[in-house]
Amino acid sequence: MPRFKGQITRTFTTRAQPDSVAAFLSDPGTWIAHQEEIEHAEVLGDDTLFVRMREHTHGPAKFRGVYRCTWERLPDGARWDSDESSNLVVHGRVRVRGIASGSEVTWEESVDADVPVPRLMVRVVRPVAERLMARGLARFIAQMNAELDRLA
Repeated sequence: MPRFKGQITRTFTTRAQPDSVAAFLSDPGTWIAHQEEIEHAEVLGDDTLFVRMREHTHGPAKFRGVYRCTWERLPDGARWDSDESSNLVVHGRVRVRGIASGSEVTWEESVDADVPVPRLMVRVVRPVAERLMARGLARFIAQMNAELDRLA
């Protein structure tokens, strides 16, 4: 099955303090509350979720991401990683640095998805799918930036 990849690195500032940013982004509950793509989530522990995403249909491709992801708070931010055996593999990391007005956050995330697309369609579908994945990541980062500012 073809694998498609979305990837993003963004830096933004927020009025929220570094400890608040790290706590917010290392909490699986943040994803449940703010990720509109989640159809179902089960808490498997304080830092682990089982997630089933809503189905996406784009032309001949239908995809529903299913994965288990663990979050970890780090001294300078947070990270999250999914189980490599899932059909949606997620790896993310935020680095938080205190600045006079709050925090500077550098967000890096990659998403690999096994999408059932006929082999003959891969060359046509890949650029569109990967662009859509990157846009989705960018929207979520912008949403988290706004939420952090709201909570500050």
